[in-house]
Amino acid sequence: MFAVAANNVPSTLVDFLHGIQVAITFALMTNVVQFAWWTRKSKKGLTHCPRFGPVYLLMLSTILVMAQPTAMLVISSFGTENIFFDGDSNPNALVPNTTTGWLIQVFCTYLGYITLFVGVFWTTQLHMKIARKWNQIRQGMA
Repeated sequence: MFAVAANNVPSTLVDFLHGIQVAITFALMTNVVQFAWWTRKSKKGLTHCPRFGPVYLLMLSTILVMAQPTAMLVISSFGTENIFFDGDSNPNALVPNTTTGWLIQVFCTYLGYITLFVGVFWTTQLHMKIARKWNQIRQGMA
């Protein structure tokens, strides 16, 4: 169903939307990194790695998450060889069928979002806040 719809979209619109995707994703990811920087910068009394570790993790996350949209933008803008699909397949499919495509899609994108999740939890100390709240709820039941 998606392939039918994708085949009816003008290529110039697809190229434009790839550019918009890269711009929005990059803006959001770098804003998360900035949030982590300013949040962790105010933490005094910690050594460098515990203090800025989440910032480095979120920088890595930004690079990993941006790999796939940037590759798609380069492919569509400059007409380079599509590294996500071999020549016989539908280039509008959602799942890549080349080794490089799988590595970028699975390794970079999924690992990027996992590191984003971990970095945000580490920055905000959300895991500790949830545990503290859980203990308060459990003690209120007894």
